[in-house]
Amino acid sequence: MSETIDLDAYFQRIQFTGTPSTDLETLTELHQLHLAAIPFENLDVLFEREIKLDLNSIQQKLVHNRRGGYCYEQNGLFAAVLRTIGFKVTPRISRVRWQTPEETQTGQTHKVLEVQIGGESYLADVGFGGIGLIEPILLHNDQTQHDAYEPRRIVRQAGVFKHQIYLKECWQEVYHINEAPASSIDYEIANWFTSTHPTSAFKKRLIVCKVENGTRTVLLNRELTIRSQNGLLKTQLVQSPEHLAETLSSHFGLDLSGESPIKCEGIVWD
Repeated sequence: MSETIDLDAYFQRIQFTGTPSTDLETLTELHQLHLAAIPFENLDVLFEREIKLDLNSIQQKLVHNRRGGYCYEQNGLFAAVLRTIGFKVTPRISRVRWQTPEETQTGQTHKVLEVQIGGESYLADVGFGGIGLIEPILLHNDQTQHDAYEPRRIVRQAGVFKHQIYLKECWQEVYHINEAPASSIDYEIANWFTSTHPTSAFKKRLIVCKVENGTRTVLLNRELTIRSQNGLLKTQLVQSPEHLAETLSSHFGLDLSGESPIKCEGIVWD
């Protein structure tokens, strides 16, 4: 079966009504609309379902079934959309460093995209979740960017691009991007580990995130956090499995009717 992207269905899913072009304005608008419409989530990992990375499966799940997914699915779909429009896209693989002690080793388990526009390379990433990019940033640039949301910068060092965010009065590591392009087998191996290995963070906890109009809504196990662009914070504790299903529906547009209760190490009901 051939793999093609249904641009009309994708545009309807993210509510894009413009005329796409291979420019930064289109890339930025699609990036923001994608985050607002298609939530980051690891539900299928917790349901112990295979995470398929072929484009037809990703498109069926994220576009037609109106589900979300994690980085391999999200950035796999986004890359296909961008290429169909005419962008030059290079997939890269990275090591997540967010909230990880400096001495702790991490694997290359996160997919990101390099998008070239007019001789410049941009980092695009619609699949990181809680603290991910809201809009693309220049890859070969160590100056502060992304100022309207959270300051970011890219520091190139020893064959990697270090994506950093400025929080709590200091620069913190988000992930390290391998300078060499990645191949599909790299993602197949990383996806297998991330979705099946018992030590994977995605096997131990529920993570759902959506970003709309600069406001981040994040569900981590039972804790729902809403953080606005100006820093205002609201938190709520999910009280029951029924409340969890309602929260997933009302805040993230995820319908789990007919599904088994979500079970993982991080969710313990009183």
